[in-house]
Amino acid sequence: MYKALYLLAFLTSIPLFSQSGSISQRISQLENARTVVSEKHYDVFTRSPFVWVKEFEDHTERRELKMVNGKAEMVEVFIDKKDQSSAVNLFTGDYQMMPGGLVSVRLDRLEGKPLPLPLALSLKMAREKRNFYLVNVQNGDLFLEAGRDNK
Repeated sequence: MYKALYLLAFLTSIPLFSQSGSISQRISQLENARTVVSEKHYDVFTRSPFVWVKEFEDHTERRELKMVNGKAEMVEVFIDKKDQSSAVNLFTGDYQMMPGGLVSVRLDRLEGKPLPLPLALSLKMAREKRNFYLVNVQNGDLFLEAGRDNK
């Protein structure tokens, strides 16, 4: 009885293991397409803002992140789809570039007033072909470089 079960398990696992090579090949292709940016590209990230946009049923959120000379600024806009009203928050703080293409952003002021708990972003710098972007390490959101054709 056990021999029959082992034989059945072995025969059903053959197709799974035969596809593992193609799956790992596809994963490596995706990893190669999304390359991490080295330190020589740091000036690109301080030249232009990065934008994150997300649509919800009742509103749209847009965040624009600017980093210049150690200072970070994020403008957060909420647009209500029902009456097209908007609300804007301006966060300011600082950022630090780290080896390995990581950026740590700490936004500790909301419209000039200190926040009791700073907003922290851990971002990974990346590029695909000629497009630069930041990936939020915590949730995978993409901040695309504004002012470029991100196609």
